[in-house]
Amino acid sequence: MLFSGLMDQSRDRAVAAGSPAEMTAAAVKHALSELALPEGFLEACLSDRRSAVRQAAAVFQRAQERKLKEQRRLESLYSRELEAARRRGVLVGGVDEVGRGPLAGPVVAACVVLPPQPRIVGLDDSKALTPAERDDLDRRIRAVALGIGVGMVDATEIDRINILNATLQAMTAAVSRCAPNAPGHLLLDAVRLRDLAIGQEPIVGGDRKCACIAAASIVAKVARDRLMVELDRQFPGYGFAAHKGYGTPFHLSQLARLGPSAIHRRSFAPVHDIDPAAQARRFLTALAQASSLEELRAVGERFAGRAKLLQPRLVAGLRRSYARRRAQLANRSGGSR
Repeated sequence: MLFSGLMDQSRDRAVAAGSPAEMTAAAVKHALSELALPEGFLEACLSDRRSAVRQAAAVFQRAQERKLKEQRRLESLYSRELEAARRRGVLVGGVDEVGRGPLAGPVVAACVVLPPQPRIVGLDDSKALTPAERDDLDRRIRAVALGIGVGMVDATEIDRINILNATLQAMTAAVSRCAPNAPGHLLLDAVRLRDLAIGQEPIVGGDRKCACIAAASIVAKVARDRLMVELDRQFPGYGFAAHKGYGTPFHLSQLARLGPSAIHRRSFAPVHDIDPAAQARRFLTALAQASSLEELRAVGERFAGRAKLLQPRLVAGLRRSYARRRAQLANRSGGSR
């Protein structure tokens, strides 16, 4: 114990003197990892005759450079909302959404109010992060945020009012639910919300430029992804837990095999095109519009490849409709001669 204490004192004196040459390689590594370094110590390590010391110093230097780079990135990321808060004297919230493009599930938005400190290391646009990084950042955001609100609009409402209006509705709901502290000014990713009586600043690419918008993108993404995992249990077979409702080849193949579920967006073309009821309506409309046997045959050929995606009873009914229309056109053609 006494010997260990003397060794520590000797190491500390060597560090204070900026003299790694008087230290073992292990002591140098310890000093680089735990002690405040005097001026010149790192430079001396980088030129030390021992490769282990030089390597440890190079690793430390790269880590310090990464830390400084991240500090500068965060300064820039937080600068816009800090300036807005200083200028307006109110809390500033960031708003972003996720889920505009999927074929199934809701569109989700979040509103997040961040404090000026502590800065959240690693905070970035959700699209630039791995699922594990998003989960970790979501936890850290929630631990320090002054206010968080989440809004969702489901597939039925998306089909009714269209995806753009549904997105704006989800964002507005997120702002109204932001608690415990509501924002007095908003920074948004390239959109402006109607019917809100607070200041708004749309920022193109805001999730890459502004901390509170980046935080909102992460909170919204994590909330939606977790919901899609739950919906995968309620609607098995489509693979929602894996692709989160986006139109992957597997999702499209299962959509063709199983048909749309209750959470599919029927106004979206890939779903609309494969929806049995929609296909039947389009087929019947095309039959009614065919003015000759040639046009009717073209309609039949165009829809023949899709028949395997429909229920046999529905196909049988469509074939009867085709036969009736063919008889009508044949009679009309015969009567005109």
